[in-house]
Amino acid sequence: MVAFPEKTQNRRREGHHAEQNSRRELKKVEERIKVMMKDLLEAFMQEERAMDLEAHPTQANGYPTRDLLPLVGPIEDLRVPCVWKGDFHPKILPYRQWTTLELSKAILALYAAGGSTRAISAISRFLEGIYGAFYSPQSISRLTQVVEEAVRA
Repeated sequence: MVAFPEKTQNRRREGHHAEQNSRRELKKVEERIKVMMKDLLEAFMQEERAMDLEAHPTQANGYPTRDLLPLVGPIEDLRVPCVWKGDFHPKILPYRQWTTLELSKAILALYAAGGSTRAISAISRFLEGIYGAFYSPQSISRLTQVVEEAVRA
């Protein structure tokens, strides 16, 4: 059977349009993931600051912004909570690190896989040596509540 040139061209055009639509939809999904990640990180850091303020009474001191380059692509104007006096830096966003969120990804992956907060805390102690940050079982419990609420929303 011989294919007619018009039909072949029409099929190519249809395939090209379908590919363009797929790319547009993928871009929309990627943008939504970035927005969700930014919102989740900001909520997570807000809760970390609340826990720090309970342990070291001082005052909250606004939200300087910074950019971050995780695997999902650039996140701009991430609001990072700070305190008036003290040495608070969100553990989920390592100080002066711009390109990765290894510890938070590990904790969220363990939680998503059904790990208990105690088990995650034990692993967090191990990761403390690598990343310089530690989450207690109580901290992980509070932080995973923030994650659960964000996921439900």
